[in-house]
Amino acid sequence: MAKDNEINIFSPNINWVRVAFGVTMISALFLHLTPHWSGFWLDELYTFYFSDPRVPFSPKLLRRILDDPQPFPYYLLMWGWHSLVGFSEPASRFLGGGVLAVSLLATARILKDMFPARAVILLVAILSFSWAGIQFSHEARSYSFLYGFSCVGYGLLLRSLVIGPTAKVTYGMFFVAMAAGALHYYGMVFGCALFLGRSVGLWSADRKSEARGDIYRMFALVMFYGVLLLPQFGNLVDRAGGEFWVKNDPLGLIKSYFALFFFDYLGKIGLGFLIAGAALGVRRCSFVTPVLIAVAVSFIVPALISLHTPILLARYLIITIPPLLMVFALGCGLARMRLASILGSMAALLFFLDAGRGYFNLEKDSWSSSAALVAAEAANGCIIPVWSWQPVAYGYYLPDYLRASLTRVPPAGPVPAVPANCRVVLWAASADSLRLVPPDDVLVVRNGSTQVWVRRGLPS
Repeated sequence: MAKDNEINIFSPNINWVRVAFGVTMISALFLHLTPHWSGFWLDELYTFYFSDPRVPFSPKLLRRILDDPQPFPYYLLMWGWHSLVGFSEPASRFLGGGVLAVSLLATARILKDMFPARAVILLVAILSFSWAGIQFSHEARSYSFLYGFSCVGYGLLLRSLVIGPTAKVTYGMFFVAMAAGALHYYGMVFGCALFLGRSVGLWSADRKSEARGDIYRMFALVMFYGVLLLPQFGNLVDRAGGEFWVKNDPLGLIKSYFALFFFDYLGKIGLGFLIAGAALGVRRCSFVTPVLIAVAVSFIVPALISLHTPILLARYLIITIPPLLMVFALGCGLARMRLASILGSMAALLFFLDAGRGYFNLEKDSWSSSAALVAAEAANGCIIPVWSWQPVAYGYYLPDYLRASLTRVPPAGPVPAVPANCRVVLWAASADSLRLVPPDDVLVVRNGSTQVWVRRGLPS
């Protein structure tokens, strides 16, 4: 018999639900918020360039921001963040990871009185340990915001479909939709899909008046997004179908999309368990069809848009990952079959192990490495022609005198003449899409996604 002053860990008085939730969230906060001191990769350098805190708030800053096709509020937000906390690689990533972590807590709170505790904990665990969320928490781009807003938005959608829509929930959905669209143009797709999905659910429940109200709200969102993009309209038209655009690869897109769900084989097995558990569990809840319709719209619209834009990247479809994981997790967590719940729990554990493996093997230093290579090959007084799709930000890791030497080159050339005593001819990213043929007197040095053209036979 245990003594009075001892704690019996098997005591029925311990709230194991709270313990499980606490362990899940502590693990999630560690994986999402602890800093990685890796170098910026290509897209993160865009964030640095367009939200450089060294540029004061001025027409010059606004002209720089509006040069990018993304909605301008994201860069203004990051400029304010950098101006407040200072600029560094971990600091510039922390804001997105922090918003995502808060979104996970908000999602749990939204759903806590709707479903059994075990189902909510499983859902939050799956969302927390999905590799997509963790990967983008350590990236200075807007995708972590999209993941977090998608968690909250679909949490509110589920609440509307299960309990019924309220003014408070509707305002929350509208705010999340506006915020997501202000940070990324595929956030606009997410916002419209959210209200379209709820409209379908309400219509099928014979709540036609409320369903029509959501259609009106969707059109109001479209108008808001249009106003938001007006300052960049000329820029967007100029870029559509331009010479920089590359051809879409459907098979590569599908492969890249599935790769968002996991880091390695543990995540693949976990995803298989999760889908199997959902197939064995609850599949005919009232919320499944509306959510899947919203997800389908979030696939179809980007695919149609991509017919007239450069490329559809898998990361743009991050808006579809939280709702799919939610449906699978609830299918497992709400099931009466014990096997479905076991498969869901095993999936959460495997997601956690996969996320941990990915976290401790996360490397993004290819751009700092290539910059070091350029610095080693270029002397003072040389010019460094770079592909014009890259802003001057790609000299972030170069010393000042080399950064000032960057010269833009159109994708079809020509490459300007480089002084005979200079070894560097071209430093490029995504070089396979360039329409340039290396000159005869250069050696092409590849480093990850980058390449450097170096003159042969000249002294360093």
